[in-house]
Amino acid sequence: MKQFIKRLIIFLLLPFTIFCSVEIMFQMLPNDYKLKRDYIQKNKDKIENLILGSSHTFKGIDPQYLSPNSFNLAYSGQSLIFDEMLLKKYFTSSKNLKRIIIPISYMTFREMDNQGLSSPRRYDYLRYHGIGRDNISIFDIDSYLITPNKGMKQVYYLLKVFLRKGTLVTSDSLGLEVNYRKECNDFQQDALDAFADHSKGKAISDSNIKSLNRIIEFAKENDIDVVLTRTPKTKEYLDLLDEEYIKDIKLIVNNLVDKNNNVMFYDYSQDSNFTHKHFYDSNHLNTEGAKIFSKLLWDRINS
Repeated sequence: MKQFIKRLIIFLLLPFTIFCSVEIMFQMLPNDYKLKRDYIQKNKDKIENLILGSSHTFKGIDPQYLSPNSFNLAYSGQSLIFDEMLLKKYFTSSKNLKRIIIPISYMTFREMDNQGLSSPRRYDYLRYHGIGRDNISIFDIDSYLITPNKGMKQVYYLLKVFLRKGTLVTSDSLGLEVNYRKECNDFQQDALDAFADHSKGKAISDSNIKSLNRIIEFAKENDIDVVLTRTPKTKEYLDLLDEEYIKDIKLIVNNLVDKNNNVMFYDYSQDSNFTHKHFYDSNHLNTEGAKIFSKLLWDRINS
């Protein structure tokens, strides 16, 4: 009987030990959330130009081609509500912040299941930036542990990354994403896939519009300009977009520009300076495209 109990304990301890080991590995992995948090905490009082938003600015705006003291605090899938939270978390007492840059994309105002407060990334924002606790139960185990929130496929991928590279960081020291997976070679198919993903959910979400309005009001109170921009896209992607919905987006944005003297809007979505060689995929710039776009945008802002 004693031998059976001993073997049972060993049998039960084995998966627990594996789980703990995997969790510790994941907790140790450097990632973009840690990198950007550490940079912001050290340099927030120096930053003059802050880039927020989703992957379109994470990949598309290179701070080194703006003025000195610029930083990219965008993340893939980042919605306006998290833009707002990050801004207020780190820059409520900032004296030097002069400008916020936010992308206006096809999905910016949409209410999507994998975006905003329902996004799986909400745990990363809580874990690394300490924001969003009000929307996550203290009994939610995913807010404390990384592994339970991952599927087997993701666990396998993270283990492989840990063993091969030892890091999940994809951005450079100023926050631009530079280490991404292989660039696509079929822009038409990628555009179809991207459009299907970007068209999900309710077309216009009041909560997203309210978040943008609160960002603008915060900026106005602190003498900060808000630059809204549509980043360049490929023709394959643009041809799929609903023109009536684009008009609705522009109507919202132009209304904000008209009502607020600290807001400007620059649309580069169809800019002729960009060809396929400047794109990572159908709707994201690569590092060369980001360099060109950043220079164009900065010249426009200064003009």
